[in-house]
Amino acid sequence: MNKKIITALVFGFILLTGISYADSGETSASFLKIGVGARPAAMGEAYSGVGGDILSIYSNPAGLSSVEGWELSFTHAFWFADINYSNFAVGAPMLNGYLAVGGNGLFYGEIDKYKSDGTDAGDTYSPSDMAFSLSYARDDLIEDMSFGGTFKFINSNIDDETATAVAMDIGAMKQIGDVNTGLSVQNIGTEMKYRDEGDPLPFITRLGASYPFMVGDFDMLASAETNFSADVPFRINAGVNADYPVDDFILSLRLGLKSYAEGLDPLSHLTAGFGVSISNMKFDYAFASFEDLGMTHRISMSTRL
Repeated sequence: MNKKIITALVFGFILLTGISYADSGETSASFLKIGVGARPAAMGEAYSGVGGDILSIYSNPAGLSSVEGWELSFTHAFWFADINYSNFAVGAPMLNGYLAVGGNGLFYGEIDKYKSDGTDAGDTYSPSDMAFSLSYARDDLIEDMSFGGTFKFINSNIDDETATAVAMDIGAMKQIGDVNTGLSVQNIGTEMKYRDEGDPLPFITRLGASYPFMVGDFDMLASAETNFSADVPFRINAGVNADYPVDDFILSLRLGLKSYAEGLDPLSHLTAGFGVSISNMKFDYAFASFEDLGMTHRISMSTRL
């Protein structure tokens, strides 16, 4: 069969899968919609068309196929009030492709308990949401095209109650000239159910592209992405990364734009950050505004072996 036809069928299958699961209504496990990693966050979370980064495990698993060697990444986000968000990812070439594992969690801090009559119970509880991922990607099935999949186990805890779910992400990437295109569908799985009440996971379809170019001594990467799900309107994100060599390290400057920031001020549409790469070590930082809620800060550290 013609390779162009196969490519169209694959991308069509992934897109239709996302549309078929994007039912209207409330969804659970909203933490799965939080952007992961300082570099993607600073670039407006437009990352489904960006490959070669272990953090692709959280946006488009097909991007793992172009990661070279072992890579380990850890991110911590300082969220609102006492809320913290962390994730890790580690992967290596194996099984004729690339295998990676990851975990991310949202921790809400201590919350006071109250009795049914509204009086203080004199105790606290600490809710949390966590997900653990196993991903695999290959780039040798069809020329200039890579595929990836992620299996996820999701756990949510509120006081003495626990809900679990399993889900998968599927993704594909194709190189078209200098442009790298990507399509992924995330969180295809079971409901999160507390006792007898359950809600579906936030199914997300992402279609993006990235383009590398030079501006003087700056090594640039521009990215853009359309993103839609059941409970968030269609949106467009975009970002740019500029790498500049300075002596024995590389300085990276980043800026992003997110079209969806309902109810927030114009500044909340913007993201920004920077990074420093020294040898096989990288440090990245990103921030974003959420108006009266305050600023969020992400710090990532990664290494390649």
